[in-house]
Amino acid sequence: MPADLHPFRQAIIRISSEAEKFYGIGCLLNASQAITCAHVVADALGYNRDIDFIPDGRVQINRPFAENSTHSVTAQVEKWLPRGEQKLSDMALLQLDEPLTEPISIKLSYVVNLKGIRFKAWGGPAGHELHLIDIEGSIADAIGNGRYRLDVKNSNYKIEPGCSGAPIIDIETGQVLGLIAQEELDKNIPAGFLIPATHWRQTGWFPEPNAGAALEPLKTWLKNHYNRRYRERQRIENFVAYYAGIPAEPMPFAGREEWLQQLDQWLSQDQSRFLLLSGSAGRGKSALLLHWLARIISQQPTLTLLFLPISIRFETSNELEGLRLLHAALCDYFADLAFSSNDKPDINDYRDRLFDGWERIANQPKQRYLLVIDGIDESANHWLLKEVLPRELPTNWHLLLSARHRPGETDGTTWLSALGITGERLELPPLTLSAIAEAIIQLGRPLDELAEQQAFVEQLYRLTDQGDPLLLTLWIGQIWQHREATPQLKIEQLQQLQPSFASFYDIWLKEQQKNLASKRH
Repeated sequence: MPADLHPFRQAIIRISSEAEKFYGIGCLLNASQAITCAHVVADALGYNRDIDFIPDGRVQINRPFAENSTHSVTAQVEKWLPRGEQKLSDMALLQLDEPLTEPISIKLSYVVNLKGIRFKAWGGPAGHELHLIDIEGSIADAIGNGRYRLDVKNSNYKIEPGCSGAPIIDIETGQVLGLIAQEELDKNIPAGFLIPATHWRQTGWFPEPNAGAALEPLKTWLKNHYNRRYRERQRIENFVAYYAGIPAEPMPFAGREEWLQQLDQWLSQDQSRFLLLSGSAGRGKSALLLHWLARIISQQPTLTLLFLPISIRFETSNELEGLRLLHAALCDYFADLAFSSNDKPDINDYRDRLFDGWERIANQPKQRYLLVIDGIDESANHWLLKEVLPRELPTNWHLLLSARHRPGETDGTTWLSALGITGERLELPPLTLSAIAEAIIQLGRPLDELAEQQAFVEQLYRLTDQGDPLLLTLWIGQIWQHREATPQLKIEQLQQLQPSFASFYDIWLKEQQKNLASKRH
């Protein structure tokens, strides 16, 4: 299914001189930074294209696809790599003098081999400088400096002067693949090349993605909730902290943008307000939900959220414990549902209060509610299948549950029947090859260099049984332990192993034996 390109179009900018003469395109990275080709900026500022220092002056930029497309702001060069034959060249990082008021969100592609990917871009060749035209094509062969030729022979428009600096996007994933670098040495022979997004990362100009930092909004939210159950809240905080990771044990989160967007789309509609997220054990359901909740909290502050992770490991799977936490979540918003200090409520008492809470929600039609329960398959004796949730959801309430497949089954269909609630099911697949590369990149330097080695990424993809998130987590931990050696795991070693937990354990055991032997000496 083709990706939604609207968010990407909002990041496209036109670059002009202060005299408002158009010179090329660029891409917003966030509300205050943009990237483009260095030669575009040099032209706009009146410098030689090959200068090796940061040029003075300011360029004008505007967003042709934004609502206020005529509004311009100035920007100056923050980082500079002049045009040249070397791998990292012809890139400029711009700092906006006036940050944008609305957020900009783009997703960089970390695909190792880009050849054959279909792309789309918008450029401004002669006659189209103001209203950009769309360019479609596919990525052709790689050339010596790590760039790629662009094939647009079947497009309505060619890559011509005025297209340089234009970001191009993978039509299928919606991820940014890099910048167009249009060679303008001979205008009769226009040629377009791609500066891959991986080159942007290698400049060191940008902080690497930090999966743990993305969960900070959820951590902050937790500190202000479950106020009736401080001890139990700690268990939920520990649950979230595990998926956030720590500097000594990073926990990458990669390759799930499409499913985050599907969850966004589900929440934005009212036709089907119940959704079951299902997948095999270790498929990454909890991580996906936590990262989605963190961004929902940031993006929709007026949405009322109730959250319950059911986990044997974090001691929230017991029926009484789960009912207490659901009740405490409701009491955050309806304080009069709380029991008095002298009460000793049992399971039935908590059930009664929960249904009082569901009725309160239904009686507030103007307020939107979201209840997320993760891991219903871990509930002791499947207590959640009993009289806990309403069979008919109020119109102002969305309910999202997650569960691993039942033994012997390949999807979550039977969970829907057992719950007795009409809704939809979203199946979570394994990770892609590019997600494996992205996860490695999130480890930072020097390990991120491994993501550029296609053979290494392919072998790791094979060893994770074609993208099993749990196996990936284990292998990432093993690679992290060898980060100083960048790393000691060699491609030849990986090629000799089979994709399984046993293969991972074999490597791990040998490392432990080696460490033990070194300590003895």
